[in-house]
Amino acid sequence: MSKLSRYITKIALVIAFASASCAPSIREDLKNQIDNTIGKYSVKTNTYEGTGKISVKPWKVGQWVKIKGTDKEGNNYISTVSVTRKDGSAFWLEISTITYFNKSDSAILIDFVDYSDPSKTNIIKMKMRDENGKITDFEGDQLKLMGGYQSIAQTLQNSVKEGNSETVTVPAGTFKNSKKVNISMQTQAGVIPISSEASVWYHSAVPIYGWVKSISTGSALWTNTATTEEILDFGEDGAKSAFF
Repeated sequence: MSKLSRYITKIALVIAFASASCAPSIREDLKNQIDNTIGKYSVKTNTYEGTGKISVKPWKVGQWVKIKGTDKEGNNYISTVSVTRKDGSAFWLEISTITYFNKSDSAILIDFVDYSDPSKTNIIKMKMRDENGKITDFEGDQLKLMGGYQSIAQTLQNSVKEGNSETVTVPAGTFKNSKKVNISMQTQAGVIPISSEASVWYHSAVPIYGWVKSISTGSALWTNTATTEEILDFGEDGAKSAFF
């Protein structure tokens, strides 16, 4: 498993954990919106041949992946992950998530200084929009104060075990020779330790994160999560920004 693939997976798992960690009361309007959207996605007949290897495509503006997630209580959510803009050598990665409980938009400016060494990857800025439309910007020390995505690469302790190549069918299609990887992760967001166990299936056809499906469990303080995610759809262009 390449260092870059591993680093991008770290970001994806931490974001997924954060999305599933807080659970106020269910909003029926959001639940209906999510369930109706998921119901429109029958399994596509598209079949993608794979290499049986883990590789993440170089990022480019326009790429997007729509993901369905289900938590341990059976609550669904939808996240759309997009590369929406390039500033110099850095890319804006946007994550728009709707759960049964709330909506959120975030954007992370990531600079892959050295694709072979994720410890040199810089998370430069973050933006977050709440449901009232208020946008909060984070830079420098503010990133550390709000949770420390900047420190993910430095604080991670993990073990990665590559499994067999498998055929995986999700709503986005059938992905042959998807590489299964089992990951044990321990990292820290600010002062909060996070641990996670995950099985992830990678396929070379999928942009950004590079995976087709993930099954993960995690814990932080008194919160425990169990989440299954699979892609609904994806594309190499057409991503839309919620911020720019």
